Amino acid sequence: MEKVLEKLEEMKVKIKEEIKEMGKENQQVKREIGRLREEFKNGEKKWEKEKNNMFERVARLEIKMENEERRRRKNNIVITGEGKSKQVIKEDIENFIKEHKVKDCYNIKKDQVLVEMEEWSGKEKVVKQKGKTER
Repeated sequence: MEKVLEKLEEMKVKIKEEIKEMGKENQQVKREIGRLREEFKNGEKKWEKEKNNMFERVARLEIKMENEERRRRKNNIVITGEGKSKQVIKEDIENFIKEHKVKDCYNIKKDQVLVEMEEWSGKEKVVKQKGKTER
C-alpha cells in the first residue's frame, strides 16, 4: 500500500511539474502572440501611411498632368471649313501654316483641323485677327 502511495505521490509531483512547465510555455506563447499583434499593428500603420502617401502623390500627379494638358492645349486652334471643299480647306490650312509659326496639324473630323501653335502669342494674334474679321 505504501508503494502505491509513493507512486501516487511521484505522479502528483510529475503532474505538478508538467503543469508548471505548461504554464511557462503558455506564458511564452502569450508573449509571442502579443509581440506578433504589436508587429502586425505596426505593419498595418506603416502600410496605411504608405497608402495615404501614394494617394497624395497620385493626386499631385493628376493635378500636374491636368495643368500640363491645359498648358499644352492653350496654344491649340481648331480650324473648321464648314461648307468648303476639301481642296479649299487644304489651301487655307497651307496658307495659315505659311503665315504663322505652327508646331503641328491634325485632322480631327471631316472638316476640322487642330493646329498646335508654337507659342501663345501666335494663337493670340490669330484670335484677334478673327475677331476683327467677324465684326
